[in-house]
Amino acid sequence: MPAAHGSHPHSTDNTKETTSLVEQVISIDKALSEHGIVHAFGGALALAYYTRHSRTTSDIDINVALGKQEVLRAFQSLPIQVRWGTRQLRIAEIEGEVKLRWMRQNSVDLFFATHEFHGVAHSRAETVPFATSQIPILSATDLTVFKAKFGRDQDWVDIKEMLKAGTVDTAEALRWVARLVGKSGKSYKDLLEVSRVVN
Repeated sequence: MPAAHGSHPHSTDNTKETTSLVEQVISIDKALSEHGIVHAFGGALALAYYTRHSRTTSDIDINVALGKQEVLRAFQSLPIQVRWGTRQLRIAEIEGEVKLRWMRQNSVDLFFATHEFHGVAHSRAETVPFATSQIPILSATDLTVFKAKFGRDQDWVDIKEMLKAGTVDTAEALRWVARLVGKSGKSYKDLLEVSRVVN
């Protein structure tokens, strides 16, 4: 069985079994920054800054500005509490995304740069206050693009909330969704319809 990251004999002496989501986010941000890896948090963490009503989450979504060929570098830069092994490494190298876990607690979802849009999204990331620190998050517009592409029910609820709050550049979001899936794609058509209804 492949050894998982965090299985070093010293790790049990220096890690806490339970940490808060806030502590985990700050730790991950610090670790990636110290290793020079450009990144931005997405998901509900970013969403909270762009809507009138935030929602709770137990997931940590992170977009990293590295291609699939640099997955190992990203994994090795994470805090030792984030568990991974050869299986997760292989999944990330093939799919460009992977679900890891902070010990036995929250999910840590990594998304790698597989399209030119990812570079654009990182260039537009915003630095926001977070507890006693500051973290980079995706812009509302780019978060909308990602959510439209995923297209889950909760994603559309989140998109509507951002549109209602007026934090999204709708035309820019539509432009990128069109480039990613085409104007005949369901994600584009649904975003166009939602934007018309909300606006």
